[in-house]
Formats: sequence, structure tokens, C-alpha cells
Amino acid sequence: GPAPALRIAMVGAGPVDEALEATFREAFGVGTARNYGSTETGALFAGLPDLPPLCVGSPMPGVEYRVVDDVGRPCAPGSAGTLMIRMAPGMPWRDTLDLAESGNSGPVILGRRHSAIRRGGQWVAPLEVEAVLREHPGVRDAHVWSEPGRFDGEDLMLADVEAVDPRH
Repeated sequence: GPAPALRIAMVGAGPVDEALEATFREAFGVGTARNYGSTETGALFAGLPDLPPLCVGSPMPGVEYRVVDDVGRPCAPGSAGTLMIRMAPGMPWRDTLDLAESGNSGPVILGRRHSAIRRGGQWVAPLEVEAVLREHPGVRDAHVWSEPGRFDGEDLMLADVEAVDPRH
């Protein structure tokens, strides 16, 4: 007989932004479930469909997390910092090397810290800037990156933007 209908699709290799979620749902009729972890730790977070963009879900049993600034202080909700995890109470905190914000449904992964851009004393996630640029009707695609700035601790933010062909 015919194959059963797709019921769930798990994404774990990268962030799921709003555009990817909408495109996937339109193509397959289901939203994406999320999973986040590493080879060293295994799964750390998971969530069923309808999570906010870039959110990886709730911590797995026993996993704790926090988002901290450059000196290890907890970041205010909505502020970007380093995602730290602990596999069980009493174990040491591990640096995931990811830039994140705390969210109501779990951490929101903004990208790898080494690809993050430092501007005005704040971390800026290239993925977020790219997503905003792509929302403009005249932009087909965008890629954001940085180069060292003139001042210590500040980066220049650069973008390649592919314009929509006005003839189409």
C-alpha cells in the first residue's frame, strides 16, 4: 500500500529560522521538531513543532543551561551571550561556543560565537541580520560577515546582498 503520511521531521544540524520553517511546512505539511546537542554531549535540547524561530526546545532531563556575558554573568532575557550547559547538578558548566538568547521555550541559537560580530559592546548574530535583509522585497539573498574594526573589540559588519531582478 501507500507509504504513511509524514508525521514529524526533526532538524538538528542548524538553526531553523522563520523562512525555513514556513517553506518546510508548505512543502511537507508539517512543522519541524528541533534537536540540539553535540558529539561530546549527545542531545541537550529538544522540542516539537511550532517552536519560535531559532529556538531549539527545552532542556533534556537533567540538563541545565544559562546564557552568560563575556565575564560569566547571566544575561538579561533577550540579550545575546554564550550558551553554557551542565549535564547534571554538580557537574562543571560547559561552553557550547554558541551565541544564544534565553527564550520562553528554551534557548534561541543565534550562531557560532566565532562567527558572531561585536558591535557597540553587543554581540550581533549574522544569521539574524541576514534574515532581516531577506525580508526586504528587493533582496533575493544576503550573506553577512565581519572583519576586524579599527578599535579593539569592535568588528566591521559587511554584507553581500543579491538584489531581486526587477525584470521578473
